[in-house]
Amino acid sequence: MEQDSNTAFSRWHKKPSPAGMHSILSATAPDIDRAIRSAGGQVSPLTRGLGRRIVAEAAKSYRADSGTQFRSWAQTQLQRLVRDVRGTKFTTKVPEVRAREAMRVKDIVAQLEADTGFEPADSDIADRLGISLKKVRQLRAGSVPEIINQGDNDVEEELTNEGLLQDMVYADLDSRGKVIMEHLTGYNGAPVLPAKEIAKKLKISPAAVSQRLNTVRQLLAEAGVALSA
Repeated sequence: MEQDSNTAFSRWHKKPSPAGMHSILSATAPDIDRAIRSAGGQVSPLTRGLGRRIVAEAAKSYRADSGTQFRSWAQTQLQRLVRDVRGTKFTTKVPEVRAREAMRVKDIVAQLEADTGFEPADSDIADRLGISLKKVRQLRAGSVPEIINQGDNDVEEELTNEGLLQDMVYADLDSRGKVIMEHLTGYNGAPVLPAKEIAKKLKISPAAVSQRLNTVRQLLAEAGVALSA
């Protein structure tokens, strides 16, 4: 894992890109989870999102001439996450945005049943909404990932952090949806591109990209993320 994260950083450092940053975050995921657990915290979309942000910042601040390997530097920076987890009382909350997601799935199921006369497959629902098959199954089963919210803060206050909300939306998208969100919003440092350029990148039609762009915009809007015009 050490070689993987160091190699991932080296490649990203030579040619920065969203895909390169994803490789770094994937390689350091065990370190993030380990830091959370070492502090007695629960691994969740929120705590992982905080850890991913720290690692991304560590990649940007790391100096190759420091005499320390990147993974060691990232682990040092993750002590901030350990301190935050230890210093905060955590309780489990399910934010309103998750309830809205479940209702959206129910609406699509009802719509597809009315159109075809049959109960739709999970894959049909995932394709219509542009989210992962795993996420559809979780929502249909009523088993949505719980969000860890800081103890005395109410849900509404926690959900004003747009960065964490973007992380939530991004994690639930399928592979094409992730690429579209990156180039729609600049997520993970990706360049913002017009629909035609995204279509070329994904090798699909501009119409298909436009449909998925609308879906991503809707998901972000419903999560409370404001997009510039």
